[in-house]
Formats: sequence, C-alpha cells, structure tokens
Amino acid sequence: MEGQIQAANAKLTKIKILRRGKFSSLRGTLPPKPGDGIKPKRYTISMGLPATRQGLQIAIAFIPTNRNRFTLRSL
Repeated sequence: MEGQIQAANAKLTKIKILRRGKFSSLRGTLPPKPGDGIKPKRYTISMGLPATRQGLQIAIAFIPTNRNRFTLRSL
C-alpha cells in the first residue's frame, strides 16, 4: 500500500496523499478557508476513505476534479 501511495504522490505537486491509521487523507498548501486570512495555508483533509487500494483509487480520482485547487503533473 505504501508503494502505491508513493507512486501516486510522485505524480502530484502541492498536494499529497497520506495514510493516517486506517484512513487516507490529502495534505497540501491550499487557499485559505473563508475568514482564515489571505495567505495559502497547509491543510490536512480527511477523505473518510479506507487506506486500501480502492480508497486510494477514489482519492486519485477526486484530485483531478478539483484542478482549480490542486496542481497536477499528469495522472
């Protein structure tokens, strides 16, 4: 599983997939939340997905649909 996460992260910039216990999360520098200043901040976003092959595939599919927030090389 860790090898698959590292391979996915090699294709990403500004955002990374990480494993937190039994779940997958995204971590990266993103625009601030409303009322949280004007500078980008580092956030960890819980995806609520299991840290399994299927959960990783869903996380990877989520990122390109949010290209306005994340910078991708190519997935």
